[in-house]
Amino acid sequence: MAMTPEGRVKQAVRKVLQDYKCYYFFPVQNGMGRTGIPDIIGCIPTVITPDMVGKTIGQFVAIETKAPGKLRNVTANQRRELGMVADSGGLAVLADKAETVDQAIKGRPLVGEVIWGE
Repeated sequence: MAMTPEGRVKQAVRKVLQDYKCYYFFPVQNGMGRTGIPDIIGCIPTVITPDMVGKTIGQFVAIETKAPGKLRNVTANQRRELGMVADSGGLAVLADKAETVDQAIKGRPLVGEVIWGE
């Protein structure tokens, strides 16, 4: 079976998350949950500086993927969910390429933010 353009983006994002040793999963959209849940949910390992105990913690990440050039197709429900993740201190990313996710993880803040892609 041929992979869709969005499927190729998801596959590339999976590789980025694996490279950062993130925990992640793809929630099953079966109509029983909330509308607009991001495509990928995960946890990014985060090293806290020695001034902050020196422990590694995880930061929640939610990633909504779109086919290349289709970022404008994000729905109001998807925007709402990404905003709620950021408002709760997580990292929310809308991406149509894996590089957006890679840059968001490298430069992520320790407080919530939505990375809307380009």
